[in-house]
Amino acid sequence: MKNTKKLFILLAVLTAVCLWIGCADTSVKDDSDNDKDDDGSVIVDDDYLYFYAVDEISAGLFSSSSTKITMNQWFNEVTWPKQNYDQWSQKEEMFLYQDEKLETPFSGSDILNEDTIIYCSFPFNGQGKRIGEITGSITLTNIPHPKTKVYIQTSEYNEQWWLSSSRKINLQGADSTQGAFNWTLQAYEAFNPSSPSIFKLIVIPGDTLKAYEVSVPTRVQLSNTNLNAGNLGTLNIGRTTLSGTINITYNGEPVPFVELYAIDDGGKTIDKITLEEPEENTEWFMSFRSLNANCMIKITAFLFSSSKQLLMEINHKDLIQITNYQSVSDIALDFGDK
Repeated sequence: MKNTKKLFILLAVLTAVCLWIGCADTSVKDDSDNDKDDDGSVIVDDDYLYFYAVDEISAGLFSSSSTKITMNQWFNEVTWPKQNYDQWSQKEEMFLYQDEKLETPFSGSDILNEDTIIYCSFPFNGQGKRIGEITGSITLTNIPHPKTKVYIQTSEYNEQWWLSSSRKINLQGADSTQGAFNWTLQAYEAFNPSSPSIFKLIVIPGDTLKAYEVSVPTRVQLSNTNLNAGNLGTLNIGRTTLSGTINITYNGEPVPFVELYAIDDGGKTIDKITLEEPEENTEWFMSFRSLNANCMIKITAFLFSSSKQLLMEINHKDLIQITNYQSVSDIALDFGDK
């Protein structure tokens, strides 16, 4: 959980779109020496100028705990097959640039943050030129933390077309843990849906690296001539935190390692933590987003020796009832001596 690479891997799976998420091309500020196409797009050396905000290429790689990464790290996480930027630029003889005049290329060691803009003369997201923005609104409740980040995303594919677009929702103006927000997504030439658009949210709670998805039940029929998604409704984006104390020994001695698993009533492990030599009344907590707002959670403890050999498995005597994602505290895991 503290490992930044684990966050990258998790979010690469969540976004599942690799290289192809991004924002799109418009124009450069000083285009006096450049030609313009019929649609007003600037042409630089016979190529369109594209620019992208790096945190929109793949949603949520930057969290409150990991605000800076190198170009090599970022490129490795948003491309498939995975490769670092230096390898790609040398092999393909192509570059991403720090300026709109395409004069200063990035190097793999350059540091990026979520506000970094990259420029290039080709469509880095593979979806062609920008044709506008998908717009809509949504109401979020039970926002888990003041520093929470929420990304809205739509990804659809069939044999003729595909769409991948993602952007962070501006949560400024939230009233404590809830608020109504406008959002936008980029739309490109490749956007030509034949079925209702499916949206989801990626939530980074703000006090943890553990991102999770929230499905948006509203389906909207969009097209390249109708980019208004309207109101997607109200979503509870809260997570559940379980917390309490643990008391356990093995043959009268502290247990070198105790792994606690939270298992939902469908048998799926939804969180896991490790405690090292927990003393009497050691505090513990888990934080997760279950698939169901209302469910029963079983807590299972696995005891390990100092050499990581499994000693035994124990189930907590009571199931924990979760209602509307609400947290439960003061859970006493009094396993005694084993």
